[in-house]
Amino acid sequence: VLTPVDCLAFGGNFLHSLNIEMQLKAYEIEKRLSTADLFRFPNFETICWYVGKHILDIFRGLRENRRHPASYLVHGGKALNLAFRAWTRKEALPDHEDEIPETVRTVQLIKDLAREIRLVEFNITGACLNDSD
Repeated sequence: VLTPVDCLAFGGNFLHSLNIEMQLKAYEIEKRLSTADLFRFPNFETICWYVGKHILDIFRGLRENRRHPASYLVHGGKALNLAFRAWTRKEALPDHEDEIPETVRTVQLIKDLAREIRLVEFNITGACLNDSD
């Protein structure tokens, strides 16, 4: 990177919750192009399962405190849940099961995350309807 002034540049692979969907898309592109492991985020799918569990805990905690998660987190939770469903489909599972942590109950996580997302969307919609009264 050439810059005319001093700067701080970050390189490498970073995961964050601001755009989970884009990170999942990048991962799928890397897989489709058979990108060398050296250039891919190590254990990406495994980390996604832990992130899904963490997001579920966040959603539950916020709901218990009658608060709403940020929209980017809801969007990210949806994207993760779609990926989880794809990774655990019968025909796809053999390619992904080595990445699933032993402590994660996949079916339950997918179901619980979908439920929390529905509750968030229902509560947000309900709050918007109540505000317009």
